[in-house]
Amino acid sequence: MKQKITILRYSELKRGKQNNSQVRVSEQKSFTIRHALKKDAKKIALLLEPYAKQKLLLPRSAKDICDHIANFAVAENN
Repeated sequence: MKQKITILRYSELKRGKQNNSQVRVSEQKSFTIRHALKKDAKKIALLLEPYAKQKLLLPRSAKDICDHIANFAVAENN
């Protein structure tokens, strides 16, 4: 089954107006997009690691991500 995935730019999350945005991915699934928290830094680093190894992204440590957490958003299953 094909799924339509909608990707939001971070700038689409309006700071101060709405903290979470809901995105419909398919008929059965939806995600909540929220601003990343410092507790998310390790998991974000793990998600980025394979892309850094392929030299598609620059490597980022969990500490570096934590220091720049305001630049990240997280999608969670509802």
